[in-house]
Amino acid sequence: MGFFEKLHPASFKGVSFSVPSESESGGKKIAEHNYPGSDIRNNEELGTLPPSFSLDVIIHGENVDDRRRALIRVLNSPGNGTLVHPVYGSIDVLATRYSASSDDGNVGIVRMSIEFSTSDPAASLNPTGTLANGVSAAAADSRTQAGNIFSFNYNEPATNNQSQNAATKTDSIYDQVFERISSVVNPVQDGISDFTRVVNENRRRVFSIVRKAQSLKDSLMSLYDTALTVVNTPADLLREWQDLIDFGFDEPAGKTNTVDRALIEENRITLNDHTRVNALINTMESAAHSDFQTDTELDETRQVIEDGFRTIVDEGDPSSIVFNVELRASLNDLRNKTREVLDQKENTVWRIDSFKTANTSMSLITYDLYGSIDRLEVVQNLNSRQNFAHINNETLRVVS
Repeated sequence: MGFFEKLHPASFKGVSFSVPSESESGGKKIAEHNYPGSDIRNNEELGTLPPSFSLDVIIHGENVDDRRRALIRVLNSPGNGTLVHPVYGSIDVLATRYSASSDDGNVGIVRMSIEFSTSDPAASLNPTGTLANGVSAAAADSRTQAGNIFSFNYNEPATNNQSQNAATKTDSIYDQVFERISSVVNPVQDGISDFTRVVNENRRRVFSIVRKAQSLKDSLMSLYDTALTVVNTPADLLREWQDLIDFGFDEPAGKTNTVDRALIEENRITLNDHTRVNALINTMESAAHSDFQTDTELDETRQVIEDGFRTIVDEGDPSSIVFNVELRASLNDLRNKTREVLDQKENTVWRIDSFKTANTSMSLITYDLYGSIDRLEVVQNLNSRQNFAHINNETLRVVS
């Protein structure tokens, strides 16, 4: 058997050629985060890279020039095409780069190197990342609106009793936000240090801050701004912001039988409302930047946002800061943008189903469902309370 007869036959968009060797590459999409003056680095995983293929190609025989031109023509033609290969099978790919060479010592032979990349032409031209950036812009606008309304509604204390109560409530806000944010494991030590500094400085001078609406607003906005900088993406704080949406809901209403007590109660409500609104804003922004793995995770976050929005905004007291027309419009715009992102994310998450198992092993169940045990770890993670080695008539959750 001659050399050419030993080569793998292949074709792209119907044009045939021979392949002596090939390689496949893949991996993860990584965003490197490096920090000035630091010897640490954080690699943020952005998903997996679609496979790419590199083929060494030989064209030979009669009409080699015509076949070379035909192959180059289809490589330069727009859109995906079918690559048929004895190793990779039939796959839908996009030709990205090629090079061709020939020499006088091998007349009738053209060697080419071609790179192909798997590509989904149905992928949105307006990707989720772009929409998420729009959510961040809307969130920033809502935070500004909330801050402005807060400083307008806040009653500057005229007595020591009013100052004491405002300081106590403000201090509890710093305490709960700090507790949640600082619990997040995060390599960005500089960001954590800045956040801790802001919290400590403002808590030390809380009695002077609460006497002026502008000073209190600025201190609270600096709290939320620095909290957002302690992580690489807003998504890292999703759970923490969700926990703060119901801030102060379980507090008993204060007495309002005197002017002093009425003003104290109004400020308590205003401070609680401002905290909840910012938590809701940050939850929506975090959700837009989150990579949800299953439809259950996505639906749970959707429900938290909708419940929070209904309770805080739709059913808010007329005296609440969310009764302001501009703030309500801004929050509605933010919710609509967040919904759009989450609707798009729904197309990329795993679907979870449940079924009753027989007396069998987790590995065998995974193989029966998917034809391999590649997804064993995924199934195990979804059923963390089950006995992985032995399942006996239990309801099992699987992804599809």
